[in-house]
Amino acid sequence: MLALRVIEKSSSPWTSPVVLVPKATAPDAKPELRFCVDYRGLNSVTRTDAHSIPRADELVDRLGAAKFLSTFDLTSGYWQIALTEGAKERSAFSTPDGHYQFRVMSFGLKNPPATFQWLVNGVLAGKDAFCAAYLDDIAVYSSSWEENLLHLKEVLQALQQAGLTIKATCSAVKNSPHADPERHRSMRRLQCDRNFDARPRLDNAARLQKGN
Repeated sequence: MLALRVIEKSSSPWTSPVVLVPKATAPDAKPELRFCVDYRGLNSVTRTDAHSIPRADELVDRLGAAKFLSTFDLTSGYWQIALTEGAKERSAFSTPDGHYQFRVMSFGLKNPPATFQWLVNGVLAGKDAFCAAYLDDIAVYSSSWEENLLHLKEVLQALQQAGLTIKATCSAVKNSPHADPERHRSMRRLQCDRNFDARPRLDNAARLQKGN
């Protein structure tokens, strides 16, 4: 995380304990551990962000009679949102190797889900007729293949302007069973625009962070 600039050295008076949590693996697989920070103490004194998370069933209802559905995930989710200086020092944690703090929004904090949903909703504002987002999962739905391409372009441009990035396998498109099989195969091969910036752009994301 230090090499990825997700964390940095810290002199913060705050600290939260680090815990290593076993990952769920196959019975015959080598055990793996997940690095986590126990923010329960910090969360207990953090004011709750009241921004609501959409209900999954309501998002599914919005798909309606759409015949073409493209889905993709944002890369590294919360790590695309930069923290303010005050938030950085409160995210601090200690290890035997030193004292560190997060430069970006960390998992385990109280408000990242609401903050992230607020950010994505703002980036995709005005696109409710063909786009639905649940945290870092985004679906673009349309009544035709040509329309789906136009909608995808509009959504991807909005994400790019906000400095957000998506995974390299950015779109898995499902179509109606009555659609042209050749179009179905072409959608499966759909790739990200080569001009779409694949690097984290935390400065742009920071400008969109709530309260800044």
